[in-house]
Amino acid sequence: MMKKIKTLTAIFLLSIGLVGCDVNFDKSINEQEKFAEVEKKLMAAVSDLTKIPTRVEVAAEPYIKGKIAVFQVLEDKGKYVRVKKDKIYYMQSSYFRNLEEIYAAAPEEVGTVALVDCRTLQKGVYITEDGREMPAEVEDCELTLINRSISAVIFKKKFEKEPDDKQRVYANSVGRQTPLQDISQFLKNLPRK
Repeated sequence: MMKKIKTLTAIFLLSIGLVGCDVNFDKSINEQEKFAEVEKKLMAAVSDLTKIPTRVEVAAEPYIKGKIAVFQVLEDKGKYVRVKKDKIYYMQSSYFRNLEEIYAAAPEEVGTVALVDCRTLQKGVYITEDGREMPAEVEDCELTLINRSISAVIFKKKFEKEPDDKQRVYANSVGRQTPLQDISQFLKNLPRK
């Protein structure tokens, strides 16, 4: 009898866990679909939205005017030949997820544009347990905020990373450390105007 109760309890707990997984899975799919829709609309206007104004009006305190859209520069490591010298931008879903309540859903809603330009740098080496040296690569990024209502760059900030002593080597690669989470949190904490 006790064995049946334990078995039924285990089945019940497992089914609750699976239902919870389905809810999280559905939420994740819904977020991906939402982002895909927003990305499609904003990327259609990417050349206009990412145009850096010549006017610079640096704010004493950075802020977000209206809704925001975040674009990241595709790092050119010499693998791609560009016909033009223009930067190529893309959008990351992590910014959308972290800033969804203030993220623009269409180009006409964008009051602030955040441009993230990252460069991969080697800042040392990691020594594996078997004595191999692996590059300690990090991304250093520059954030540029543009207030579209006044057509001006209002803020610039560098986000730099240092190699983490706790970084692990997996097979023949090392995870690159990036300040993208720091940038996302910085944007999330900015005051709204």
